[in-house]
Amino acid sequence: MNIYLVRHPIFNRMEEVVGYEVHFRDGLGGTVGSISPDQAASKVADALYLLGINEVSGGKKAFVPLTRNLLLQEAATVLPADQTAVELLEEMEADAAVLTACRNLKQAGIPLVLGAYALQPQHASLLSLADIIKVDGAPEKGVRGRLTGATQILAAKLESRAAFEEAMTAGAHLFQGGFSAGRCW
Repeated sequence: MNIYLVRHPIFNRMEEVVGYEVHFRDGLGGTVGSISPDQAASKVADALYLLGINEVSGGKKAFVPLTRNLLLQEAATVLPADQTAVELLEEMEADAAVLTACRNLKQAGIPLVLGAYALQPQHASLLSLADIIKVDGAPEKGVRGRLTGATQILAAKLESRAAFEEAMTAGAHLFQGGFSAGRCW
């Protein structure tokens, strides 16, 4: 059985790789194929567990996308907390079940990564649990003020050196995108 994963490096302010966002692909063509988001996220979690997280992430933190269903099933709890971050990038209602599952992850020591949707007022209770907020491009002015203490900003889709520098100046802590193209990691 072949398992195809793609990993996108995540850099700190010193441009060191600190982790990889890991996604499932249906084959060498690089597409997800016809499977559901639940199935794709489940395949990533399964591969990290079966292959070993170090084999996939090279000893760096693996940023693992989870859907609502997998979050509620606590699928990430089988992975080592010190090598895993859970990404909830799809917008989901911050109901009691989701909040409880997120608190359980935090208690297990697994960082929680939320998409920019969490900055909307209706997601305030979810935002308060976030360790990292992922935004496209440089963070907008005022984003830092809406985050609790140690919450970091991950600026994604940075396709040039100028975009990377703009995101750094705007207060991002972590970076992802084509600005690093051609580098070996």
